[in-house]
Amino acid sequence: MELIHANSEMIEQGVVTDFKKFDCQIKGDSEPTNNTFELMMPIQAWKADKILSGHFLYIDGTEFGGLVRSVKKDTRTHSITIGGLTWRGLLANKIIVPPSGSAYLVFTSETPSNIIRSVVGTFYKGIYAVEDAVDMPSISCQFRYQTVLYGLSNVFSKSGLSLSIRFDATQGKCILKPRRIVDYSSLYDVSEDLGVNLTIKTGGTIVYNHVIALGRGELEERDVVERWLYNGTIYSSRPSGMYENEEQTAVYDYPSVESITELENGAEEYLRKYQDTTTIDVDVSNVVDIDMLLDDTITVLDRDMDVNVVKRVVQKVLTITGQYEKVETEVS
Repeated sequence: MELIHANSEMIEQGVVTDFKKFDCQIKGDSEPTNNTFELMMPIQAWKADKILSGHFLYIDGTEFGGLVRSVKKDTRTHSITIGGLTWRGLLANKIIVPPSGSAYLVFTSETPSNIIRSVVGTFYKGIYAVEDAVDMPSISCQFRYQTVLYGLSNVFSKSGLSLSIRFDATQGKCILKPRRIVDYSSLYDVSEDLGVNLTIKTGGTIVYNHVIALGRGELEERDVVERWLYNGTIYSSRPSGMYENEEQTAVYDYPSVESITELENGAEEYLRKYQDTTTIDVDVSNVVDIDMLLDDTITVLDRDMDVNVVKRVVQKVLTITGQYEKVETEVS
């Protein structure tokens, strides 16, 4: 993999070869801090090819790379440490603002590619371009002061889609494209039998099956919404199979909510966050000869814990040190 340096005008300056280590983390969540990269290089090497804040580093044809945000010099170690946000991380720094006079930015039966075009626009010097994708479902959705990364990821996941990101050096653009999430469960499974290290946790210390969500207003005028979770299903009243003494209740305080619908959605999201779940961390990089992308799924098996679940790719980390290259693919 060649690490390429481009200046602030996206003009290629050459391949970076003299460096100690390059780490790049891409994660399928909305946090910029989880989508960063770091490059360490000798001071003398940096002086020959000064990589500055506002420049770009990328690996052509991949999602690894982005915008340089910081440069740190350390004379004790004779090194320069360059940090930045990935292309995905930059999208977590852009907010989707509704049109003037409207509460939401609304799309009705629109193609996923056109939704991306609309919410990304000419963000950050127009370095993003959108490709059309065939055989995509039409989507109806609305956005209100969400980050582009969170908004698109949330909406697409409901339609079985994910946001594909790759840099194209020929175009000098970061290409965004909707893609269908791939489920590899029918082809492969991951287990301890393959020599894979698994970290599995079942249950949870804090678990709620009932939430009382408080919205706008004061005292008896305040909006109140209740939701119950039973056997994986959300209910607006206590289901017949759940007894009152089984309720584990939380209060969700959301005074800035704009509508009852938003309060209801917030209550349901809060309840699912604290449900009784099984969490699994495993690196599938060396398990199968496939390039799993963020949001793709695969089956994880463990007989001791009686676990047989489909898990999603949540993170990929590239590490380059000298001649050593490794891409870790984590499912959870």
